[in-house]
Amino acid sequence: MGVSVVLSTLRTMLNGVTLPGMIGTLEAFITPPDPREDPPPAAYIWSSRGRESRQSLPRNQTMVQPPGTGFAQAAFKTIDHTVDVYVTWFGEATAPDADAAFPQGLDGIMQILRTGPSPLSVTDPATGIQSELVDIGERMNYQLVPMRSVRDQRILRYDCAFTLMILEEFQA
Repeated sequence: MGVSVVLSTLRTMLNGVTLPGMIGTLEAFITPPDPREDPPPAAYIWSSRGRESRQSLPRNQTMVQPPGTGFAQAAFKTIDHTVDVYVTWFGEATAPDADAAFPQGLDGIMQILRTGPSPLSVTDPATGIQSELVDIGERMNYQLVPMRSVRDQRILRYDCAFTLMILEEFQA
């Protein structure tokens, strides 16, 4: 449950996917390698903000009382995760498909996210707490920034930032 599960779920969904537009196979990272100035398309996934709220009572008391004496059943809580995915790609400025390759790759990423499993049951490997991720790929924004030349003037760097809103439901 929580931030680490959401980030690793998105990395699993995106890593190794062959993107349309002939731009290659996407490498997804939570902790990016440094420095990275090479052509394979890459996605860097990071949670930027979240909001947790309780939907109903009772509150789980097992952490307050000695184990085995508190409530086992708890009410539902939700976390609204806002996750940023930064996508980079380096392409040849003179390639015949230079105008379309990166946007087609971005369309491929959005298609993966909008058609992935939802709801998705997950278990936090650190705590063993189970939760459901809901609405993966249902609420997305993107922002393209202008491409720019790198040291080798024949190569352009393309960048896009996606913002995803993912709802997580669990009992606590």
